Amino acid sequence: MKTFAKLNLLSLLLLTTTAVANTEHLTPVDINSAYYKKLVTTFQSGYRKESAVQALVLPSLANEFLAGVRTTDSGQEAFLIEPKYSVHMLQVAEAVKEGNERARHYVFPPDIPDSYLENPTQTHSKDISDDLSYRLCKIWIQELHKTKTTARDKRILLDPTTFIFSANTPEKEQIKGQTIDPDSGTSVRAISNLAYALRGFALGDISQSEVEKLTSAFETQHPSPKQLPARECVKL
Repeated sequence: MKTFAKLNLLSLLLLTTTAVANTEHLTPVDINSAYYKKLVTTFQSGYRKESAVQALVLPSLANEFLAGVRTTDSGQEAFLIEPKYSVHMLQVAEAVKEGNERARHYVFPPDIPDSYLENPTQTHSKDISDDLSYRLCKIWIQELHKTKTTARDKRILLDPTTFIFSANTPEKEQIKGQTIDPDSGTSVRAISNLAYALRGFALGDISQSEVEKLTSAFETQHPSPKQLPARECVKL
């Protein structure tokens, strides 16, 4: 019963997550939200300059994770960073401390840390070929350059999953865009599947050839426009 209450409340809290009306392209990310700032801090090791691209995945009923591709001394690697506790759960715990009555009904683990800054993370990584990492980077850049504002959606999203894609540019800036439960058949859905594929590859659950098949399928179904600036991926 306690577990059900915990999951039910979390679903209600995340049900109000802002959706996008058009899931055929990424939309801007609210970088000023307290939740997003906590996420970036928690996964800060995955956003360093040696990291080329990142996919921050926020499932409603599971812990967030960050997957991506980055440069190492020996070449390229796919990486996955997982927190011990949900960052959102820690934000709800913070709301309890601030007197939020609705959040008081949430059932927390007995060993939950006092602050999200104390949330332990675990990193998994696996070598990936230079060619595949370069192609994945181009896909990220392709989708990120299509990011644009759109009207708010009236969809009721039960247990939504949010994807925040980003890439580090040569100017040491980061471009980013997000989507929530993208439609099947769209390029945004395809890149979301690649985010999960990188996670599975870093964990050793799927092979590099499987990631390569998904990458080739993306390139065939959603070819890059000729005017796409590829210089962001040259460093790979």
